[in-house]
Amino acid sequence: MKKFKWAEENYTRTHAVILCVILVVMLVAGLDPKGYPSQNEVSRSSGPPGLVFGGYGIAYTKPFVSKRDADTIAHNGMTTEIAVELVDSTDRFGAIAIFHNGDDESQWFLGQWNRYIVLMNGDDYSYKRRQPRIAADTSKMLTNRFLLTVTSNQAGSTFYLNGEVFAKKKPNFVQTLPVGGRLVLGNSVDGRRPWSGTISSLAFYKMAVGPKFIRDRFAQWDQSGEVSPPASEEPWLLYPFDEGEGARVLDHSLHEIHLEIPDETTILKRVFLARDLDLPLAEQLTTWDAGLNLFGFLPFGFLLASLLASRLIRRPVLLLLAVITAGFGLSIGIELTQAWMPARSSALLDLVLNTAGTLGGVLCYCLLSPGRAFPDAAGIVPDTDNCTKSDP
Repeated sequence: MKKFKWAEENYTRTHAVILCVILVVMLVAGLDPKGYPSQNEVSRSSGPPGLVFGGYGIAYTKPFVSKRDADTIAHNGMTTEIAVELVDSTDRFGAIAIFHNGDDESQWFLGQWNRYIVLMNGDDYSYKRRQPRIAADTSKMLTNRFLLTVTSNQAGSTFYLNGEVFAKKKPNFVQTLPVGGRLVLGNSVDGRRPWSGTISSLAFYKMAVGPKFIRDRFAQWDQSGEVSPPASEEPWLLYPFDEGEGARVLDHSLHEIHLEIPDETTILKRVFLARDLDLPLAEQLTTWDAGLNLFGFLPFGFLLASLLASRLIRRPVLLLLAVITAGFGLSIGIELTQAWMPARSSALLDLVLNTAGTLGGVLCYCLLSPGRAFPDAAGIVPDTDNCTKSDP
């Protein structure tokens, strides 16, 4: 009997040590910042005035869009003018500029996907919901520098690149702004849509403007590389980025809605258990991360089931519930921590796959070791036939 107890204790200790190692590996993998910098990757351009976004940079204003602003834009129209230099293409939306009040569905979003520049209202990034948007394909352009202008009124919207019309939308798309929104550049408020590139001029008008105004502005920008404040129209917001240095970009309009550049990477909205709206579910399930989330929890479920079955729990249903609850709780803890990390995103799919992996682990243990998992149900007792009389 002593030999049996020694073997059982050695078995338990070994599995406990392996489980601890696996837990450490899982936590390190789940909370690894993945090279995400703590410093805000925004710098002043060394050439013409501008802000350079290095991939994980952000600049933002305080919330300022009033109901009166939103109503005026809805009635009179809106014009967006931004001078940008694209760095590369991406298969995910990078946020160039957004107006956001905490609700993704009401946001105004200007972003880059691949070589497309897209302007939309809302969060239909994958275009599955077919919400109205307007976009321009820059892949055939011979330059990465653009003066982009979108002008909208109740008749529709027109998208200009370097003074030329690239897209038109009838009344199914007009620019609208969320009440209580702030302006954010270079990333989304949850830090999940970083963009790389340079913004050298930015202006907004609470009105639609005509083709001549847009062509004249492009001619000036094309010759000098800069766009001076227009004499004919008063901008609502105007950022020439000409301070040269400092952590503030001054708004040269009368409203003085200045942009702040924080020293550290900043998340303005924490998202817990978010859904990925860019990729279809089938594609998300075939990614490397999905495989890690599923199979990474398999050994955890297997070893925890082994320890509980050998020491505490003899009933199959209780063992399943205990192990799955532990895996679910561990995953919730990781996802909650990730929601506060700029480098990571808290995803509902990760929680589902982690829990499924835990379930797979405990089922594997039950199938491979039915006698050890459920000795009472199987009618199996420790073998003591080989114990001598001298054994206690």
